[in-house]
Amino acid sequence: METFGKILCGITSGLTLGIVNLDIEKETVVIKDPVTGISDLLKKGLDKGLRNKSEGVWIGTRPIDELGGFGVSSAPLRFLNLDVMHQAVMVDGRVFSLANDKGDTIKIKEVFSNKKIKKYEWKYRGKTKFDLDEIIEKANDFQVDYNLTFANCQDVSDALSKYALGIYSVQECLFFIFPKVNKIQEAIILGVFVGIGGKALARLGGDIKCAIDC
Repeated sequence: METFGKILCGITSGLTLGIVNLDIEKETVVIKDPVTGISDLLKKGLDKGLRNKSEGVWIGTRPIDELGGFGVSSAPLRFLNLDVMHQAVMVDGRVFSLANDKGDTIKIKEVFSNKKIKKYEWKYRGKTKFDLDEIIEKANDFQVDYNLTFANCQDVSDALSKYALGIYSVQECLFFIFPKVNKIQEAIILGVFVGIGGKALARLGGDIKCAIDC
């Protein structure tokens, strides 16, 4: 039955060009645009055949539990770290995730449950240059509230992965995770365009450097 389920999921994903990603075992459905879907399928196949998850830096995504296992991912949303997905980072086999509830102060915690770890779809980012213990200790002392646009799980895991890869310094990592925008008034004063645009440009620069160095 398990084998049949995997075959059915593979056929569904292939026939829809990666748009509909069904996982019967995890009871999840993720909708992606064709470019993102095909790219993720190819990357998943490459990582599975050539990579060992106990080594290197990985980014993991899974549908949001509160949405009943449903998620949405597309290139524009991913570029802005605004996919309708939860995201975590794995460095040399250790997984770290945002552990707060919405509205609470951000806390990054290590995930030990294999059941939870298996829910993620993992993508390899590159070789590890720094572990995350020191930067996470600093981040958890930073006292910033969860913010869907400026400080969400994707911002956190993306910045931590780039620190582990040696792309971001400690100061850059903390700045891009926590831009100190906690209130809607502050967001308006800062300017949504400036905030999102700056984040996008910073991430683009990091992605280009990662592609060259990794």
